[in-house]
Amino acid sequence: MTMVAILVCANFTSCSDDDDDSTFDGGSKIPTNTIYYETTDKIELRLKNEDVFGGAELKNNTYSTTNGYGILEFDSEVTAIESGAFENEKTLSSITLPNSVATIEDFAFSLCSNLESAILGNRVEKIGYSAFDACNLTSINIPSSVTKIGEGAFQRNNNLTQIHISDITAWCKLNFDYCAVNPLYIAHNLYLNGKLVTDLVIPGNAKEIKNYAFNYCTSLTSVTIGDGVTTIGSSAFEECTGLTNLTIGNGVTKIGEQAFGSSNIESIYVKSKTPAELSWVFNDYTLQNATLYVPKGSLATYKNAYGWQEFENIKEF
Repeated sequence: MTMVAILVCANFTSCSDDDDDSTFDGGSKIPTNTIYYETTDKIELRLKNEDVFGGAELKNNTYSTTNGYGILEFDSEVTAIESGAFENEKTLSSITLPNSVATIEDFAFSLCSNLESAILGNRVEKIGYSAFDACNLTSINIPSSVTKIGEGAFQRNNNLTQIHISDITAWCKLNFDYCAVNPLYIAHNLYLNGKLVTDLVIPGNAKEIKNYAFNYCTSLTSVTIGDGVTTIGSSAFEECTGLTNLTIGNGVTKIGEQAFGSSNIESIYVKSKTPAELSWVFNDYTLQNATLYVPKGSLATYKNAYGWQEFENIKEF
């Protein structure tokens, strides 16, 4: 191993090591029985509890001042970062987890006030309650394997400005309990495979956009929803203040409350001749100023449909 391997990986850049046996979304490789870390004082962490890694027993904890990183080595693969495992470790500045980790439990990295970089393995399914509360993250990569992000998981990360994902469909499946649970509430900027998302296209294989999925994603300027989507959740695009253009696929049958609230949309293209069920979806600015384009032959239907009839400007296309 070299200093370059750990430090470059912490910036989501591809790196490799032929001796390693697990691969991250970003391309880095480390064995499944190890965790890499860095500290501000360049010495090894003094873990408060060594029995919080999914049954794996810690064998070695070493820190190389020459290479500039530490290694936690276990007797078996690490499957979990259990509750409070690194909580309040003030010197911890970066962490790199192996792919074998499936869960990051409540408070796992809470109050690690100098933690600026966290590389999660690509099999993580759960990020628990307050898992990274009050850290100092500037960006975070959410693997497509994640199905649950707990309340307050990324709260009080005041410098967080980038959320990185690799799969829009997987992100649409995440159901946030309320707006502040979504890390976009803080970061505002969503990156897909390293590129800032401004013109969002929801692919046809997505069936539903869950509640608060893109809430507070202010980088969005246009959204195109694929024909496979049937339901758009409540507040899914609320507070996307830069959103001006919207296309809704012909499969959408229901749009949740405030799905596009606080978005100053200028044009909406609806592909279905049958109006989707909705109530309190758009704000007054959109209803008064946007042009709603509906399929040829469906103008009268939309003008008489509940919710849609509130648009002042409806045209066929």
